[in-house]
Amino acid sequence: KKPLASAQYAVVCNIGSATVSCAIIKSIVGEPTPHIIWIHEEALAQQQAHSEEIETKAIAALILTTFLELGSAGLPALRTYDSRAKLDTCEVAISAPWSYTLTDTVHSAAKTPFKVNRNLLEKFRQRGKEVLEKRISELDVAKQLELTPLHLLALETKVNGYQSELQAEVKARELEVTYMAGVAENRIADAIQETCDKVIPAVPLHMHTSIAEYYALIRNTKPKMVDFCIVEVGGGAIELAIVRDSVLTQATYVSQGIHSLTRQYQATTSGSFSDILRQISDDHEQYLLSQPKVETLREQYNTFVAELSRLFIQTGDSLAIPKTIFVHTNSGFDAFAETLVQQAAQQATKLSHQIQNMTTEYFNNNTLIETRILASAYVFHTRVHSAAQTIR
Repeated sequence: KKPLASAQYAVVCNIGSATVSCAIIKSIVGEPTPHIIWIHEEALAQQQAHSEEIETKAIAALILTTFLELGSAGLPALRTYDSRAKLDTCEVAISAPWSYTLTDTVHSAAKTPFKVNRNLLEKFRQRGKEVLEKRISELDVAKQLELTPLHLLALETKVNGYQSELQAEVKARELEVTYMAGVAENRIADAIQETCDKVIPAVPLHMHTSIAEYYALIRNTKPKMVDFCIVEVGGGAIELAIVRDSVLTQATYVSQGIHSLTRQYQATTSGSFSDILRQISDDHEQYLLSQPKVETLREQYNTFVAELSRLFIQTGDSLAIPKTIFVHTNSGFDAFAETLVQQAAQQATKLSHQIQNMTTEYFNNNTLIETRILASAYVFHTRVHSAAQTIR
């Protein structure tokens, strides 16, 4: 096999519900974290509510603006850092409501043992692809918008009921493979592809969903954690994923986020959007108590919590959501998101949950760098480590 370079350079981008962030990173095998060489973020103007059509166009415009900034400022910064450096890949994570993550399982059993080899696994993969494509076509959004496939990943393989890495051909009476597919709205995926072709045409592009990225992050860093939820609290959407027995089983979202709540507060008070947003970040409860129409604002917040609570109930199975919930949100909104998710989960299950804040737990981030991009950087970094270990 071709030796893996000790250092790899990548562009990592994250398309959030209300932000677009991009960074150039250097990953060195053996180091605990990647090095950020350059970083940039753009945010939607959220002073007033817009239709999904307008916001989709606005995010596509931000993608163009961000990649143009990559070309005018990011690439020169890379050359200044290392004149011989070459970008190995461009990794783009896309959040809800622009992306959708689905999983399904392909199963086969027989009384007589059969061979499990590469050919059979490829047939399983094709069946998994067909099943997930059918499910994707049945999504409500698929009836209104065109969707672009991003990835099809095998999450787990079980031979005779036991997890297996299948390093060699084996005989079995039962085979089960769980796949995860990611898709994104055409307009978003096309905007990413077109701008990459303009700014970094020679660099391979890989797109995936943010939920797939957070799932990989937790599985890489906490392999003993088998049952948990992932909740991303964004500006324009909140996304939920359920993981059971180490396998992502369900992902869904609501088109409500921190900015949505802020606009509701703004309609009730005389404050500006940016000032209300800052106060929610500083101390949400204190902000409510400081307002003359505190009861109206609290009612709006309770409705917001109830909307998220319904998301926890509609998980696609009869089991209650797992006790452990990993929460990720925009920088500075950790406390607000943690309280919000705890209240919504408790309302749904009547139980207390263990909230683990990914925003602060995984990243020693003393700056205002958007932690979504740090997550993308870290996931790429762990893949580089895994590739190096495989080659060795």
